[in-house]
Amino acid sequence: MSDPQALPGAATPESTRRRWPWVVLAAAVVLVVGAGFVVFGRGIDRTAKSVKLTYEVTGTAKNVTIGYSTITNGNSGTHTEQNVSLPWTKEVVVEGSARGATLTVSAGAEGGRVTCGVRSEDGEPRTASAEGPFAVASCTSP
Repeated sequence: MSDPQALPGAATPESTRRRWPWVVLAAAVVLVVGAGFVVFGRGIDRTAKSVKLTYEVTGTAKNVTIGYSTITNGNSGTHTEQNVSLPWTKEVVVEGSARGATLTVSAGAEGGRVTCGVRSEDGEPRTASAEGPFAVASCTSP
């Protein structure tokens, strides 16, 4: 029988051992990248449709401060309204694949309860509540 090292292109035990870590590493990279596409790809809405959002604030607090922001077509806008009486509602339309909204409400020094909600189309709102002097509640769009 001839020596395997003498045959051109024959694999030696040493060269086989050096190749396995690279094969395992390449397989791991493929699995991680594939899993990333599955996990993160589902959360991305690539459609450019318009979505109507409704901001709602209720509670017992008087003269509250409301801040809301929107992201539409990747551009953000922020608005603040002060000394607002409750209940308060605002509708906005956001567009594009990069869209979202945040609503924050804060009670004044007199305190009270504040509840905020952000609702997309006819869905259930995402809500948050807080109570007391200078209480703050914050919500994000679904």
